[in-house]
Amino acid sequence: MKRLALACVVAFMPATTMALAQSKDDVELRVSLVALERVFVEIRSAEINANTQALDTIARARVEAVVNERVNLARQAITLRAAAHSARELASAEMALATARLALANALPANEACARELLLETVEDLLLRRFTADATDATLAIGLPTADERIEARKALTLARAALDSPLLAPLGATNAAISTDPGAFRAHMLLGLVHLIDADLSLDAQMSTAQRSVASEFLERAARTELPLSRALKDVLALGRARALSDNASLAQLRAQLLAQAATSADATLALVARVELWKDGQRALPFPQAPALDAPLALLAACAEARARALNNESSTAIAAALERVLRAAQARDASDSKQTSELTSLAYSISQRLNDQIRAAALRDDAPLLLVALASLQCDATSTRVTIAPELVVRAADATRNALIAPWFTIPCAEELHARGGSDAQLAIDMLEWLVANTPATATTRATLAIVIDERLREAVIDANSEIRLDETLATALAKFPSDNSRDAWLLARVDLALFPLHTLQNLDRAAETLLGVSTAVPSKNFRDLRSIEIEFARLPAIVRDRNEDMQLTMVLLRRAELLDIGVRPPAAQLPSSASAIVRLDALRAAASLRGARPSEAKTYAVRAMKSAHIDEAAAARAAATWVEASLVLGDTLEPPSEVLTFAAQHTAMRSALLGPIAKASELAETAVLRGDSSIGAPDAARNSARENAARILSMALLALATPEQAPREVLQAQVLAQLVLGEASDAEDKSPARARRLVEENPDDRRSLWLLAESLRIAPTDAAHAEAFALLRELAPLSATDRDSYWWRAQIAQLEMLGLDPARALDIAARVNRLAALDANFGDARLTERFTRVRAAALKNSGSEPDNRKAPLNER
Repeated sequence: MKRLALACVVAFMPATTMALAQSKDDVELRVSLVALERVFVEIRSAEINANTQALDTIARARVEAVVNERVNLARQAITLRAAAHSARELASAEMALATARLALANALPANEACARELLLETVEDLLLRRFTADATDATLAIGLPTADERIEARKALTLARAALDSPLLAPLGATNAAISTDPGAFRAHMLLGLVHLIDADLSLDAQMSTAQRSVASEFLERAARTELPLSRALKDVLALGRARALSDNASLAQLRAQLLAQAATSADATLALVARVELWKDGQRALPFPQAPALDAPLALLAACAEARARALNNESSTAIAAALERVLRAAQARDASDSKQTSELTSLAYSISQRLNDQIRAAALRDDAPLLLVALASLQCDATSTRVTIAPELVVRAADATRNALIAPWFTIPCAEELHARGGSDAQLAIDMLEWLVANTPATATTRATLAIVIDERLREAVIDANSEIRLDETLATALAKFPSDNSRDAWLLARVDLALFPLHTLQNLDRAAETLLGVSTAVPSKNFRDLRSIEIEFARLPAIVRDRNEDMQLTMVLLRRAELLDIGVRPPAAQLPSSASAIVRLDALRAAASLRGARPSEAKTYAVRAMKSAHIDEAAAARAAATWVEASLVLGDTLEPPSEVLTFAAQHTAMRSALLGPIAKASELAETAVLRGDSSIGAPDAARNSARENAARILSMALLALATPEQAPREVLQAQVLAQLVLGEASDAEDKSPARARRLVEENPDDRRSLWLLAESLRIAPTDAAHAEAFALLRELAPLSATDRDSYWWRAQIAQLEMLGLDPARALDIAARVNRLAALDANFGDARLTERFTRVRAAALKNSGSEPDNRKAPLNER
């Protein structure tokens, strides 16, 4: 089954033509045809020996067109075989040559002998060359073909059968053929036996396989009765074929053992390995499993897979099963090759192994003691078009551990990460961590660089989430710079690290690190423009720490503003080229907005901020700066925050606007809460206090409206601020109006939040219905039970609210006054100094309603 046998076959190529003429008149034709057949034999010999000079001599000596066709086919065979750089290419070349040879044979009806010779050559090249080119012969013999290999083998077998089924070869394959003395008959019988044997190996039907093996045995046994001299190589091919054809016949076990023993000593590594594997399966299992030469990678792969399958059939441990597979992978890893080539070879080997694992081996991979290598190999799912990983949920952690193994990582990490990333959640984060480890711990190959790009893209997307995400992005960029110091993206990576230090969203700003990192960026255009922009941004961020007074601050700010204006001219290209520097333009607009605000130009600051917000290329950091500047400038100008359409669109797309408004909303909310607690918005409060409170409340509502433009869940503090503002404005007409509805939503989201309960009670108090008032009083009693020992601010707020509601009934006046006195005894400030005035007013009103005027000479209530 190896190409060594081809040299032996040439010895059986002399003419087999018998009486081609039927009369004396055909003698001349007969001599010519016999001579032509001998020429074909010479051409075949020259082809096998790659002797192009001999082919040239034949071509010059013969003028027949058919000879030229045969010579050209021989030259094509020599060229294709020499040009093949892989087993797959060589196998493909042999298929093309066999097809061409078969076509030429069918075009020779005038010379049956030459046609028979071509037909026999076609089958010999398929069985003794094509099937050995990519070790298909050994694959089938050991029993480990993949689905794709079965398809390709079946194509070759179909072509071989087409040649053997020719009527021209029928006499040679007959039972009465002269096997002893006719080389053609011997060749035909041996080839027919091998075809049926291969068909048996390919068959997935056990009964059909047995029948084909029986037919193969008959042909091979007759071939073995030849008296022609055979070389050792050809004897080994025949012996192994006969032994394997007898594999299901127990009565011939001794003969099978003798034949396998003969083939096991063959000089041909494939023949010897297949024979030794058959002997091991037959009962020599006390001996180590047969090993293939380490330098013969395809054969070593098949031997390892055969051993793994055999040990799985013996129910051996998963460690023993994995050991054989690990051996062949480590041999590939140890070969002296470039990092890229080594990774490619490991990947190819792993994928090939995974396709040859049967159900028993995959089951062994699920055992608790299964080695990581077996887990990874069993998780791979390969077909002709793609490679993916399917990981059982219980193996996710073990699969992740496998990606940290230097032998496994090059071929398993990427498909494993793709599988986990598709699952989302924590598995997706684990996937990116896997890829990053692969980048950091494997050589700088093209695969590593492609993997790095995936990791950086993912880290950039995550960086806006939290501080840990920003830190991970910086670490990834540092790894990229160390692994690929001369990469075309080097400046982009450096600038990204500058931005993380200069404008972090979640971590602390580090201007010194930003400036130090910036020094590594190229001074060549276009990197120079981006470098200059960061330089101005860094200097602007340092101003608060270096200026000594307002005048110096203004002067330095104006200098930086002019530099930004000059840089703007350089980076703002024609509209057609805008995308190439769009991010720089947005940053310049955000910078000029901040500088204008610092330079006491709030209107100009708003203009630049809006221009930045309008850009489709704005990132989260620039969006945060632009939004903060716009909000601060609006507050400086005293605007009511009625935003233009561009700002509304921006707010609907970026949480940066909400973040920028949270601070101002919190401050305004504190003022509104004070107004509510002091009663500044109630009837009877001083006009100045009341007007101030209402203006502040109106601003809260406008800021909240803009902050909640984003479609995400609204922050509780913003909703609470809205309720407070509406309490100040007294906007509640019934229990279902805005203020109670928002407060009720807050309570439903968190029933234990005392602040939300208080806001709901206050909202219901100003509603005009008795039902709302009753619900409000019930909530206030819930907030402030008299027996409570922990009296927080909301307990005191609920107490005063209850007293104010009870004060509407004159009959309760004395009780109210007494309650206030008891509360004053508990805390002279009533839990919050802002409530004192309300308690004083309630007590005074109660005494008045009871007919007892308070003694104005007594000390104030909060001083007793």
